[in-house]
Order: sequence, then structure tokens, then C-alpha cells
Amino acid sequence: MTTELMSPLEVGLQVRSQPISRRAGSRADSAVQEMSRLADLTGLPFLCVDARSGEVLGKTPSDFFEFMPRAALPWLASVEGPSVREFSPQVVFYAVPLRWSEEPGLVAVGYTVGSRSQIPHDIVLMAAERGWTRERLQAWASSQPPADAAVLYRLIRLAVDRMETHAHEIALRDEIDLLSEEIDRTYEEISLLHDLTRNLNISQSPRDLAELCLDRMQELIRAEGHLIWLHWGEDRSNFLSAGQLPFTEETAERVISHFAPALPRKPVVKNHIAEDCS
Repeated sequence: MTTELMSPLEVGLQVRSQPISRRAGSRADSAVQEMSRLADLTGLPFLCVDARSGEVLGKTPSDFFEFMPRAALPWLASVEGPSVREFSPQVVFYAVPLRWSEEPGLVAVGYTVGSRSQIPHDIVLMAAERGWTRERLQAWASSQPPADAAVLYRLIRLAVDRMETHAHEIALRDEIDLLSEEIDRTYEEISLLHDLTRNLNISQSPRDLAELCLDRMQELIRAEGHLIWLHWGEDRSNFLSAGQLPFTEETAERVISHFAPALPRKPVVKNHIAEDCS
């Protein structure tokens, strides 16, 4: 835990009473959602701040003052985990880097006010700009969580551990889903080989076996269409197809002939075929 006392004279707004500005697009949305998750787990108020510029991207609750000391940005930029810092005896700041956001340098940061009689001057001015009465400001200060650095650190540390555990569980579930899909594909491949072996006899023609493969290919390889080309020499060939194909048999033969000399005996993917064959 990082705890360091600083002079109250260093406490002041970087930009006074500006409306929240949001990034173009939704790249910061994941960071704001992560900040909201931290707020739900801890019950603490938070600002979502870009530590590089001091830009506020979001906050919870909506009446939380955008109070940020000038000296806080270097601290926020260096935060690598849950951290707590006392900028004055009556104000304790806490911060958590937002690791799952799509942008680097975003931090969830908040603060607590120690007592109603020691509300920072900048917050008093911001409340006045909102038209708050003294009673409303004092009620707001009374509703803030206790300004105890050790308690705050343990609270946000537990919340971060909970979020990391949840993310790990999601990753494990995704991995299990991928393994299940791989098992399904392997089963279908083995089943196809079994069917081919069972039907592999003198009475079965190559076309019959190709039709059997074509039926099962639609289950193994998800595509708009499938084609099998049976070629017995320069004058004998047969095309079997299923689904929607963007070419005719004549076009297919020309495409296959174009790539045949370079095709190794393994799966090959070719894009922009029209350009290559032109």
C-alpha cells in the first residue's frame, strides 16, 4: 500500500468545474464499465480518468465531484495496482488501474473526505457552482465513506481480486467451449472415416464415396458451398457440389487447374481468386 502525506497547498483542481468529456467512439466504454463494477463491489464513488491527460471519462455516482489534485497525475500514471494516498489529513485518494479496458493509462480513482468541517476548498467552490446549499454539502460529506487508508486499501484489494477471479473463470469457460467444439469436430471426422471404411468395397464407385463425403463435409466445414472434383485423366472428370457456389463447373475447373501445380497435399486457403486467375 502506498501512503504519503502531502501539503494541503498542493491540493487543487487541475481544471475547475468542466463537464465530463467522452472520447470519440466507444473505446473507453469498457473502462467505464469496469469502473462501475468496482463501485458496485466496494460501494465507493469513482472517477474514470485518463492518467496521461487528466481527462474524466465517467463517474459514479452522478453527483460525485470531479476533484483531482494537481500532483495526482504523476501518481496515477505510476499506479500498477490498488493504491491509496493521503494528500492531506482530511482527504484520502484511492486508485485502481483499469486493466481490462481497450486503452492504456486509464484509472479508476476516488477520494473520501474526513469530516464535514474540513471539506476541501475546491469542493466547496464546485458545490457552490452547482447551487448547493451548505446543508446539502454537509449532508454529502457525511455520506462519504470513512477516510481510513488501511480500510480503503483492503476494500479495493478485495474487489480487484474478485474481478480477477471472475475474469479467470470466464477465460476457463471460453477455453472449455473451444475444447468442446474441437471434440465435436474430431468426432465428426472420425465418424466420417468410419463410414468411408464401412462402405469401402468393390461395389462402391468413387462417385458414391464422394457423395458420402460431400454430405458429411457440410457438418465438418461450415461454408456456403462445397465441391468435390473427381478427375480420372484429361478427358474424364466429374464435379459434385452442395450449397451455394460462386462459380460454374467450367470456372471451377479453370481455377483448380490454375492452382494445381502449386498446391501441396494439405489444406489450402486462397483469397481473391478472380484477381489471381485474371
